[in-house]
Amino acid sequence: MKRTENANLSLLLALTPVVLTLLIIGTQIFYVIHVALPLVSLLITVGMIIGVWIASGTGGLALMGIGGGFNIPAYWTAGTLVSGAFFGDEISPLSDTTNLAPAVT
Repeated sequence: MKRTENANLSLLLALTPVVLTLLIIGTQIFYVIHVALPLVSLLITVGMIIGVWIASGTGGLALMGIGGGFNIPAYWTAGTLVSGAFFGDEISPLSDTTNLAPAVT
């Protein structure tokens, strides 16, 4: 009986680090999927939107003046600027989404 108890204790002591490691890895995977990924996605989305609006605001101010000089309605010029900023952000080789999409797939 003593020998069986020692074998059980040895097995328990040998498997304890394995079980703890699996629990730690499982916890890390859970938090990456449920906390980190949504947070990173939100930050990337906000960053892209801010980048587009900064580009629209910087060059857009000058182009709104040029559009006004040609008697183009302000809402047409503003719509064209915002549409062009979003399109230019996606088509640019320096765009983060243009480079990120092929890297992920």
